[in-house]
Amino acid sequence: MVIWFEVAILALATWPALRMLSVPRTLVAYTGLASIVTGVLLVYAGVIAGLAAFAPVVLHPSAALAAACILVERWRARPTFGAARGLPPGSLTVFPRGPWVNDRFFLEQAALYGPLFKFSLQHRPCLGVLGGRLGSELFRAHADDLEAPLVRFAQFIPKGPLRYMHSEEHPFYHRSFLATFARPVARQNHAVLSEIARTGLANLARESAKSSALGVAPQPAMRELVFELLVALFFALRSNESDFAWLRARYLDLDLRTVSLVPESRDRQALAEIQAWVRGRGLVFQEAVARGEEPPPCFLVALQEAYPGALDDETALGNLIYALTIATFDLTGLMMWVLKQLGDSPEWTLRLSDTARAEPAGRAHVLAWCIVRETL
Repeated sequence: MVIWFEVAILALATWPALRMLSVPRTLVAYTGLASIVTGVLLVYAGVIAGLAAFAPVVLHPSAALAAACILVERWRARPTFGAARGLPPGSLTVFPRGPWVNDRFFLEQAALYGPLFKFSLQHRPCLGVLGGRLGSELFRAHADDLEAPLVRFAQFIPKGPLRYMHSEEHPFYHRSFLATFARPVARQNHAVLSEIARTGLANLARESAKSSALGVAPQPAMRELVFELLVALFFALRSNESDFAWLRARYLDLDLRTVSLVPESRDRQALAEIQAWVRGRGLVFQEAVARGEEPPPCFLVALQEAYPGALDDETALGNLIYALTIATFDLTGLMMWVLKQLGDSPEWTLRLSDTARAEPAGRAHVLAWCIVRETL
């Protein structure tokens, strides 16, 4: 009977990991991490079964250690944990489900605990702040006391991603990229971007019409559409060019959601290959300028103008390359939220459609922009 009690405690200690695996998004978007955690849990279960069968005496200290871990995790999960040290209220549950399955999680936390609250991003303690004004005040008063959790790809860029860079060189890179993205590249490519968007949306509409009863999942199509838009903006590359499919495959290896356990893994190799490609494309643009030709408007050309040595700087190239990856996920997420908001408000979908048909295009653009702004 004691053995089964100890086995139950050891099994209960895996609950945070099981809670993480219970989030559908983990299985879909973080397949590498989910596979690793599942494998560890299976090995853990095998070890416990082996100890129970052949070395039950070892279960005593193991169960005691597991019970201690459970108590510590539950103690930290108390909303009042850390209050004596000045921490705000909120639960530090390890691997919470809320942020991943409840789109109103943070509003609900603010309603429970106030505009400052703590929570866990997977296993890392974080601070939630409701409201831009309060957030700005907090950053001004405690800029040196706060830090953002490092992203995995930070190790692949020599001086780090711009938003996590703490060296004295940060102002230089900040100015360079500020000047790069301040260029009116999107406006200069308006016709190209409109063509890409119309083609992508028309393809999505055709796929949806083939399955009118069920429709189609829009996110994969939206992600490909956004990637094509951004590649045109960043590198002046269109999907009908020979390098596009190759570049798309390399960017898939830079997926922010995968987990890399081996330093020289496929994402590091993919980054090196993309850097070489970007360097070569930048040299082509430089040669065009030397011949007196006008290079195509894109962020790579803008970066070379803002920072002439960018092609030889792995930190600059790495930041430009990963900026496209991050923007792909962020803009795809925005697109999905716009679709959700329109789906939840069919009267506005109809109004936008009617406006686009009956009134000048400018009026429809204004209405569409208001919908995007309200979504944001």
